[in-house]
Amino acid sequence: MCVVVGMAEGIVPAIRREDPLLPDTVTGVTAAQRLNFQHRELQLTIAAGGRHRVLTFPRGSLRGGAEKVPSRWLLPTLNALTGAAVSTTGWRRDTERCERVVTIESFDAATQRCDARVGVGAASATEWRLRALAAVPARQRRRSLPDPVIARGMEMRGDRLWGRFTRFNGNLADATELIRVFDDPVAPTRLEDWVASPYVFFVQQVLGVRLLEDPDDVTQIDPLSRGTVVHTVLERYVEELIAGAEGTPDRLLQITSDVLAQASANAPGWLPQLWERDRTLISHDLAQWFGYDRDDRAAGWAPVGAETGFGDTDEPPLVFDVGEARLRFRGKVDRIDRHRDGSLRVTDYKTGKTDRYLNQSAAAPTAGCTRFQLPVYGLFARTLTQGGRVDARYWFTSTKGKFEEIGYEITDTVLATLRADLAFVYRSITSGQFPPKPGGRFDDMTTLLGREGMQRSWQALLGVPELAEFVAIHTAETESS
Repeated sequence: MCVVVGMAEGIVPAIRREDPLLPDTVTGVTAAQRLNFQHRELQLTIAAGGRHRVLTFPRGSLRGGAEKVPSRWLLPTLNALTGAAVSTTGWRRDTERCERVVTIESFDAATQRCDARVGVGAASATEWRLRALAAVPARQRRRSLPDPVIARGMEMRGDRLWGRFTRFNGNLADATELIRVFDDPVAPTRLEDWVASPYVFFVQQVLGVRLLEDPDDVTQIDPLSRGTVVHTVLERYVEELIAGAEGTPDRLLQITSDVLAQASANAPGWLPQLWERDRTLISHDLAQWFGYDRDDRAAGWAPVGAETGFGDTDEPPLVFDVGEARLRFRGKVDRIDRHRDGSLRVTDYKTGKTDRYLNQSAAAPTAGCTRFQLPVYGLFARTLTQGGRVDARYWFTSTKGKFEEIGYEITDTVLATLRADLAFVYRSITSGQFPPKPGGRFDDMTTLLGREGMQRSWQALLGVPELAEFVAIHTAETESS
């Protein structure tokens, strides 16, 4: 027996656009040849069936919403079965009298009544339970079956629909002993992740779920790899400055060339023409950055640390008392400079644009409880000085970021704000609050989990009293942007 599913136009044959990087003139394979190959594969697959061959196609898509029609390769079979011409859009009318063509309205309809042509009963125990449930009015279904699985499923749907903050909507108050986030030193950026999307944080940091990237799909340098390359170049260059080297543009470009060559060797899938473009852009940006760094050093600043770590295996963590707990942090400061007047400054390099950081200042050192890295790094620098001034800054190292700086002095007022905001995050995580707020626009994990479903659940929870403070954070963030 052979069963082929998905025989709708647009799925079979699959729509494949010409690759602009590897056009047909380069590969030597035309679109018509690819189409013929697909058709031949389908014919061989169907021919492999013995006495029975079943071909199905979906009438719609839950994701796209558009109605689908039979594949052009299915229509000849429909014509043969009905003995007449079946039209693409009128297939349902044209086949309604044909015993060998079965139309199933939906999964729900199939569980409630069977068509003898495809089976006389439900396919599984679950479908039998669903059929029994469908015979009961909606308001009476909650306790209509002595089935714990069905009961939990209905409870879950009801809680998410009506905005009840329960275990099905991210409330883990009854399982807080399983939340071990603060057992080890934590990176400040991880706490930023909780603020961005508590549920995604739970999936990644508590459950340990990770997205697996397919290296074969990577054809050019991505933003994360670009940032790693730039950070590595600047780390090596600054280490040489600390060791007493003069620091010249030629030396910076030589380090850049070496790091880029190593990065390219580790990513054989990057296309040469795209890699050459990225290599040129990175080298050009760093050559410009050299001038800003030279002026900075001429103004009295000298680097004293590069990739200075704390909280790792060999380094003690940074401890900060937030009232409810003594939080332990880990991290690596990209750069620490000392001024000739004795003050210190910590720098975190950024390779993108400044847009996401413009709302962070001395007046809003955590950007409304959404960013903790800069003040925590500044707090670490304060442990290295005896009461002197400490500044913290983001330094944008690209033309996109216009080589700008965003930062402020680490004062007692800044630390008071940091303490209050971290106490809120600590209290929320340890009390088991992981509501399903979607992450950022380009958050792959949110997309995988189902952005629209999370958004509906999140909107239903906006009025929950326990989440009022968290909702206020994102309301203020939306208004400021």
